[in-house]
Amino acid sequence: MKIRNTKQKELLHKELENMRDFFSADDFHLQILKKMPNIGIATIYRFLNEKVKNNQLHSYYCDKRAVYSNSKKQSLSLHLSKMW
Repeated sequence: MKIRNTKQKELLHKELENMRDFFSADDFHLQILKKMPNIGIATIYRFLNEKVKNNQLHSYYCDKRAVYSNSKKQSLSLHLSKMW
């Protein structure tokens, strides 16, 4: 199955590379909305879920919400301890 590389996907990939810390789908969506105001949250979830499924993105669950990271080396507990 060939994957279409649309301008929308190109933007999503580029912005994902720029995410440096843990982030939620809502965080990512807000970042994308700055450059593509008509993109829906469902598109963001599909994109992130596909990346997780292909081991290109890491997800963790915190307080019943998914949190994503580009780096498996990041420690979720370290990040959360900084928040408190």
